[in-house]
Amino acid sequence: MKKLFAILLAVILVMASTVALAADEPTYEASASESIKLNKTYEVTDLNSNAAVFPSETITFAVTEDSGNPTGQTSLTVADVTVTDPTDNEITITIPSYTMPGVYKYTVTETPPTEKTQGVEYDEATLEVIVLVGFKADQGNKLFVLDKAAYIKKNEEKVDEFTNTFKLGGLKVTKEVAGNLGDTTKKFPINITLSATDTVRNAITYTIGTTEETINAEWTGDKVITVNLAHNETVEFKEIPLGVTYKVEEDAAISHVDSADDEYNNADAYKVTGEVTTAVEIDSTTEAKEETITNTKNFEIPEGIGLDVLPYVMIMVIALAGAALLVVRRRKEQF
Repeated sequence: MKKLFAILLAVILVMASTVALAADEPTYEASASESIKLNKTYEVTDLNSNAAVFPSETITFAVTEDSGNPTGQTSLTVADVTVTDPTDNEITITIPSYTMPGVYKYTVTETPPTEKTQGVEYDEATLEVIVLVGFKADQGNKLFVLDKAAYIKKNEEKVDEFTNTFKLGGLKVTKEVAGNLGDTTKKFPINITLSATDTVRNAITYTIGTTEETINAEWTGDKVITVNLAHNETVEFKEIPLGVTYKVEEDAAISHVDSADDEYNNADAYKVTGEVTTAVEIDSTTEAKEETITNTKNFEIPEGIGLDVLPYVMIMVIALAGAALLVVRRRKEQF
């Protein structure tokens, strides 16, 4: 009985001390919310030096709290960034209202879109944020953000901005027509297939002479563009994101023959060389890919006596015949 009484007394004393501690735990007036502004840029490497092009994408950020942060506090947040300019995209970091003093540390990383943008290399830098929360003289128990710092670190070095790299190349396709029956004024239909595994989020332009057309943004998979080119005409594609592949094939309207002499009376039958039937990747920001498709049609007159030498041959035949006749007559006169 005495032992049971002792246990109950101990429990009561522990509970009483816990209530006392809870009652003595300080309560602070929360600090005000603040923000930090940073910049997001795209370093555009374009074959045509068009620094104004950029991908229309939305970037999100992940926040990781340091394990030593005071518990029970709201984490800071980073707003999504919708890209509207290659060099000026504001990142807003919101520092929450704190109810406990201390040092708060966070790591922020950029999260690429679920559907990545073709041609973009995403920054792997980290943003380190440190917030000091404490008191000011004569301000009682009100908390203040006494200091804050944010710095971007990449490969153990501090950098000024989160910077993604956007790389663009180009493609030129030229038509040549050869052979003595090749029609150099004829327009030949060519199918150019562009293929992207990620989403293309910039416009691609292509020109034939002074005529310019546009392939709109926001597509993935295959885009087939049919152009009509005559002899020595070229179509040039600009702002193709790196990683896009292409094929170049003569349209089925042109009959492919094995020899330039086959079906020479068929206006749509040509020997076609230079087609690209296996995908080739756009992989350079300094030099455009170049392809040439050649259509050849010939007719060669079979070898024999040409009309231009026939008169001379006839003269020689007549002369030889005359000489032979004279020889025969002289022999007859001798006998």
